[in-house]
Amino acid sequence: MARPTRGHPVARELSALDVAAAAGYASIAAFSRAFQRHFGQPPTLHRSGV
Repeated sequence: MARPTRGHPVARELSALDVAAAAGYASIAAFSRAFQRHFGQPPTLHRSGV
């Protein structure tokens, strides 16, 4: 599956759980921790544009 960019309509429609599963994470918690380590903010703040 190709990764949609942040502004791509599909990226806005996917839930964090969908993204975590597509990326191979076993849980949303594991995905959120990895996301925050990489980007410096949790997925919810990143999505909201804060």
